[in-house]
Parts: sequence; C-alpha cells; structure tokens
Amino acid sequence: MRLTFPLAFAILILLAETSPIMAYTHFGLSGSGSTKNVEYETNTDRSISGSIAIDLGSFFRLGYTRRYAWESKQGYEDGNKDGQYGTFYDTSSQVINGFDLTMMLYHGDVFTPFISGGIALGQYHREYQIGEEAGETDRSFVGPTVGAGLAIAINENFSLKLSRTWMPAVRTRPGSEPERVLDDFTQIGISYRL
Repeated sequence: MRLTFPLAFAILILLAETSPIMAYTHFGLSGSGSTKNVEYETNTDRSISGSIAIDLGSFFRLGYTRRYAWESKQGYEDGNKDGQYGTFYDTSSQVINGFDLTMMLYHGDVFTPFISGGIALGQYHREYQIGEEAGETDRSFVGPTVGAGLAIAINENFSLKLSRTWMPAVRTRPGSEPERVLDDFTQIGISYRL
C-alpha cells in the first residue's frame, strides 16, 4: 500500500506527458474538520486529501486521490448505570487510495457539475479504552465509489471544488448480524489546472 501513491502519480504524469488527447493535468487539495461537544463527550473529525487527474478528451477525467481521515471520541461514561462515571476514548484513522473516472456534465464559464465512479482501497485502524476494557483493530477494505460535485472557476487555472462521495461499508452491532450501510464524505477544496 505504501507504493500506491508514488506509482499512481508516476503513471498519471507519464500518461499526461505522452498522450496527445489529454489536454490538462489537475492537482487538488481538500480538507474538512469539526469538533462537537455533546453532554459528557467531545467528538473530533479531521480529513485531508490530495489528488491528481488527467483529462481524457473534453468531458472525462481519470484521477487518483489519497485521503487521510481521523476521528476521536473521548469523555465520561456510566457503563454500569450506577452513577459512577469512568473515562473513555475511541480513536480511528483511515487511509484511502481511490481511482476514479469523472464525467463533466456541462462546461460553464463559472460552474461545472460532475459525477464520478471508481474503486477505493483502504486501511482502517481503531484504538479504544472504555473503563477497564481496551483494544485495537486493523482491517483493509476494497470497494466501489460513486460521487457528485460542482467545480466553481476562480480564474483560468484555479477552481473551488465541492464534492460528495459514497462507498459501501458494514456496521456491526452487539448481538446482531453485520448490516450493509453507506459511508460518505463531503469535502471542499481547491484545484489547479496545469
């Protein structure tokens, strides 16, 4: 997995330099973050992603994105419901490598809506401590992605990019079978066209 980003970057640059049908190379940087305080706990979410894409004609773009996401929950919990509160923390991190094909639906002077589809390869790590119980888990996953968004031109080379991406996931609850759900993330970022 460690070689995925440099290898994908080298392949896309090579394609961009050797293929006459690819007009532009695009570089993007996006991020998001939030902190929420609810009763006895604090939840913190952060993410950042970098991307490179090359044009395939006028309406299609082939791209690679590497996304890092962190989530932290900490606070106090009454595990036995006896009024005795203990501390807890639950942190997780994800590294996702995504390959996608994007289709621009319309090329406006200012607004360009788009849709995308692709595949994501990721790694997930979780650490937790609730009272005396502590543990950690690691897992890898591969799955399809779909997305939609809007690019807003700032000038000839820079644009603001708003996007939302969905991918399948599995949620497990104590005492029940695993349930299929959708993970999603919304990002805002800046894109530079070379």
